[in-house]
Amino acid sequence: MSCSDLFTVLNESGIPYVVLRKYEGLPDDPGDDIDIMIRSDSFDDCIDLCRQVGFEYWTRNIPKTVAGMVLAGIREPKKAVRIITRPTAVLPAFHRRHKHGTVNPRTGLRIVKLVNEETKLDLQNCSAYISPNTGEHVRVDPRVGDMIFETSQLYNGIWVPSPPHELGHIVPHCVFDKEGEFSEYYASRCDELSEIVLSDPEYRSQFEEVLSLVFPQNSQLVYDRVANSEYQSIRSELQRGDDLIIDTDHISGEPMTPI
Repeated sequence: MSCSDLFTVLNESGIPYVVLRKYEGLPDDPGDDIDIMIRSDSFDDCIDLCRQVGFEYWTRNIPKTVAGMVLAGIREPKKAVRIITRPTAVLPAFHRRHKHGTVNPRTGLRIVKLVNEETKLDLQNCSAYISPNTGEHVRVDPRVGDMIFETSQLYNGIWVPSPPHELGHIVPHCVFDKEGEFSEYYASRCDELSEIVLSDPEYRSQFEEVLSLVFPQNSQLVYDRVANSEYQSIRSELQRGDDLIIDTDHISGEPMTPI
C-alpha cells in the first residue's frame, strides 16, 4: 500500500495521530521519512495497523568492529562527535543491534521505526528531543504533546499541528535534535510560521506557552531569536561554556533504553 492508503486507513480507524513536520508533500510525496505522534493508548494499535498495510519494523546493524565504527562515524560525523566527547553514551549508542526503537519505562516514552518500500515511519507517543547531555531522547512536559493533539488541524486529509505548535515543535527539534542547525527548509518554514503566529494574539500566546514548557529558563530568549529570524544562534546563546543551559533531562530524568 502507498502512504496515501496508510493515511486513509489511519483516518478510518479513528486512531489519534499528528504528522509533526515536513508534511507539505503528503500524501503523494512522503519524502524520506514521516514523523508521526500517536497517543499512548493507541500506540500498539497504530503499529499493528501499519504492519497490516505493509510496513515492517526497521532494523539496523550496529558495527561491532573498530573499522565498522570508523565507517559509521564517517557516515554520521555529528553522532560520532557526541559519542567521543561523552564516553557514557558509547554503550547505548553501540548496543542497539536489531532493535525497533526505544522506551523509557519510567516516563512511558516510546519511539518505533517502521519501513516499507516507499518510506520510513518514525512513530512516537509524546513530545521528546535529544538531550545534549546524554545523546538520548527524553520526554518533555506531557502538556506539550497534549496541546499538539488538542489543536491539530486537517491538511490534505492528514492531521498536522496548528501553526503555533508546529513552530513550537520545529524550534526545539532543530536546537536539540539537529544540534542547533536550522536547514534552509526549517529556517524558511519557521519564517512562514512565525509570520502567522506572531501576528495573531491567540497563536502567539500558545507559542509562548510551548516555549515556557520546553525552555523554562530561557523562553524569552528563544522567542526573541525566532521573532528576529536569528535561528542559527539559538543553541550557541543557550550555552555556558560547553554545556547547554537548557536540557530536557530536567523533566524526564533518565535516558531511553533500547527495546
